[in-house]
Amino acid sequence: MPVYTKTGDSGETYVGRERKPKDAPVVEVIGEIDELVSFLGVIASEVAESKELEEIIGTLMQLNAHIMSEGEYTFEKSTVRLERRIDELWSEAGELHHFILRFTDPLASKIHYARALCRRVERKLVAFARSNEWVDRRALAYVNRLSDYLFALARWVNRKRGGREIGWKT
Repeated sequence: MPVYTKTGDSGETYVGRERKPKDAPVVEVIGEIDELVSFLGVIASEVAESKELEEIIGTLMQLNAHIMSEGEYTFEKSTVRLERRIDELWSEAGELHHFILRFTDPLASKIHYARALCRRVERKLVAFARSNEWVDRRALAYVNRLSDYLFALARWVNRKRGGREIGWKT
């Protein structure tokens, strides 16, 4: 069976059991999450131990299933584990007293970019949740905390790999 079905050639796609326009808000939010998942996969392919990132990717896939099923598939993740990891990473990365323009380590830079993708997911998800009461509010908190985790991880990776934080100066 070929990967192409031609069913989307008219500008519609299946979301759950229904056809939706490819520019519908639900398709937009699912697509943004998919982009973040894909890029986190790129990052995971570059690290020796990827279990933590794979768990996060799985959680984002769970979020997409929650959205595609209009809440029938539950989203049950909390922010507790992410918060613990943020605290651990932050304590090792050190205090921050300036805005970061960029990191010098390439992997840290990719993680920092993933943080920006995550913020875009958050904006789309918040807008989508406003008009869809069934969206589990824990998902909003999780995505918000995930961007914080990615920022802390980028700083930690940059430091561990000998990179520098290039600060933004006004």
